[in-house]
Amino acid sequence: MKNILRSGAMLAVLMLMSAGIAKADELSYTLTGPNSFDATWDMAQNPTPSSTTGISFDAPVNNFIVDGSGAGSDVVFYSIIPSLTLAQGLSGPGLADFLVGEFGSDLFSGPLSSPTMNTGDFGLLGTGEGVFLGQFTLHVAPIATPEPSALLLLVSGLMGLGITARRKFVS
Repeated sequence: MKNILRSGAMLAVLMLMSAGIAKADELSYTLTGPNSFDATWDMAQNPTPSSTTGISFDAPVNNFIVDGSGAGSDVVFYSIIPSLTLAQGLSGPGLADFLVGEFGSDLFSGPLSSPTMNTGDFGLLGTGEGVFLGQFTLHVAPIATPEPSALLLLVSGLMGLGITARRKFVS
């Protein structure tokens, strides 16, 4: 009986701990361009902008790397004409001054104060210091995050195997 109570208590603790593992949906961004340009970062699918203007918002990002070096913590996403999604783009430290989406590219939807980032492949045209830099490609994909219930099942299964193995070796 004592073992059952102890196992139940341990299972309850694991359930409570596994609930804290869940996090918001994250997206992985990979930006490639001319001359082997490469930038990557991760951010929430529904970011909370650190600042907004009438045409842009700053989104906090994680693991921001441009050409192999750490670059910063924010990327600016903008919509030149907020009522149209055809003129969306982005900029950030180490990136071109402006990367403007080609017609039909919807990098995000919703208001600038609470955007929802879209996934897929986006064609962007880059400019830097008033000079056309070329065609860039932005690949946005979800990052797989294990669900707490899956982790709980894994841990409880491993515990069951451990208990079974212990009983066999003890007897």
